[in-house]
This record gives sequence, structure tokens and C-alpha cells, in this order.
Amino acid sequence: MLTDDQLDTASDPRQQGFLSACREAGIGDPTVITVPATTHGGRHGTALALDVAPDLDAIFAYNDVMAIGAMQTLTDRDIRIPDDVAVVGCDDIALNTMVTPTLSSVRIDRKRIGQEAVRLLSALVDGRRFDEPTVVPVELVSRQSA
Repeated sequence: MLTDDQLDTASDPRQQGFLSACREAGIGDPTVITVPATTHGGRHGTALALDVAPDLDAIFAYNDVMAIGAMQTLTDRDIRIPDDVAVVGCDDIALNTMVTPTLSSVRIDRKRIGQEAVRLLSALVDGRRFDEPTVVPVELVSRQSA
């Protein structure tokens, strides 16, 4: 996994969800590379990942721009996507259908996140507390990269 270096990765729900899914799938402990959440970060993180695990077969990036950077590094090294390494991003930005191969991504309902944020903020203003985390469903959008 390529993750954002600006986050407290130990408590980041996106990373924790990824690690939990890996455990449930019997994948074990995947390599986590922490780099800036940019295309350059994705390029650099992928180069580091290939140095640590040259036989890696999949990359899950914290966001889609990092995944696109990962794809650039893989292509530069003549590593075929998805034949040699599958790549999946997160956020499902419009650019995903404009790159080759098209990028698979986890789609997050931004409108629902905004609605939940307003609901929680209103509750806080009214003096109410929520102890349970709010979980917004996601959807895997499969394209050519995975």
C-alpha cells in the first residue's frame, strides 16, 4: 500500500481498513510505503516498494493520483499493468478513465460524507456526542488496471 505521509497512519481508517481486509483475505502483512499523496509520491513510493519487494503483484494506493504515479513508474520499468502488477486507487476521480490502462478505484460517496459531516457538526453544536464512528459504504470500480 502507498499511504499519505501527512496522516497519522496508525489511526487512519483507510489504511486500517486495508490492513484488516488483507488479514481477512489471508494476505498477511503487506508492505506499506508512506510518501506524499501526490503523483510524484506515487512514483517514488512505487520505486521504493519495488526495491523492498521486487516480486510484488499489486499496489493499493491511498488515492488515485498516487496510483497514477505508481502506474508511471511501473510503465517506465516495463512492468505490465495488470499482467505483472495490478494497481488500484481510491476516490474514483474522473482522470481514472483518461489514463492507460484505465484505473480501478474505490469509489467514495463524497456527497454522503458531506451530509454525515454536517449531521455530526449539528449534533456537536447541540451538545450531543457520538461515540460510534460513522461508516460510509464504498464501491470498487473495476477497470483495466486490476
